[in-house]
Amino acid sequence: DVARLVPPSDYSFSLSVEKSLIACVCTGDTVRMNRLLDEIFQTHEQEARMIDGMTQCLKFDMIGTILRCAQEINKDDAYEQANWEEVQRLMTLENPDEIYESVRKTFFSLANRAYVTRNSHNDDMRDRMLEYLAKNYSNPDMGLDMAARAFGIAPSYLSRFFKEQTGGNFLDHVNRLRVEHAAQLLRTTDLPYAKVAEECGLSGSQALNRVFNRVLGVSPSVYRQLARQGRLDIQNQNQAPESP
Repeated sequence: DVARLVPPSDYSFSLSVEKSLIACVCTGDTVRMNRLLDEIFQTHEQEARMIDGMTQCLKFDMIGTILRCAQEINKDDAYEQANWEEVQRLMTLENPDEIYESVRKTFFSLANRAYVTRNSHNDDMRDRMLEYLAKNYSNPDMGLDMAARAFGIAPSYLSRFFKEQTGGNFLDHVNRLRVEHAAQLLRTTDLPYAKVAEECGLSGSQALNRVFNRVLGVSPSVYRQLARQGRLDIQNQNQAPESP
């Protein structure tokens, strides 16, 4: 009887509960996800004693949530993400304990896939970001705002993401790239310091001096002098040299 499968208005698996469950799965928060499932199943056991068909209602709602989770993780391959064979088996189950076990197993599988997918996406974005900076550090406008526009994200998120993925500060990384380029020019050319600064995306010789000192611990002039005297470690030319 289809009418008996329609849940009452106080049905425990509400839209807000479903949204929380999906969020847990998609962020890989298996601890909170497991706690939510326990609460859902415990509440359901009480309701099922009073209302016929409640187990079937919950089962099909869970299947719907599994498919929505899978689509969030990978819209192009939702059925594979959801472990379709397990979902088909779940559809045939009648025993509540078997249903709970299958649902929990499927959600844990989804959470693991979400974790892998997210990490893979993060690795790709990190690599693209590093490549972008390697190509654009000499742009005098390079900074959080410019990079964030290029990647379509907020500057604050980019800063946090870069720190999490590389362990370093975004602007420190840009300045190190600039100093490495400046050091190469100081070793191999007679360009004036202002021109070296311009080639590296810095505003002038004062900015070059400040950033160079911060990264390598010596001024550009001292560095150039040591290079001409052959007193730089050839294997570590971008490391702080000994003072003359």
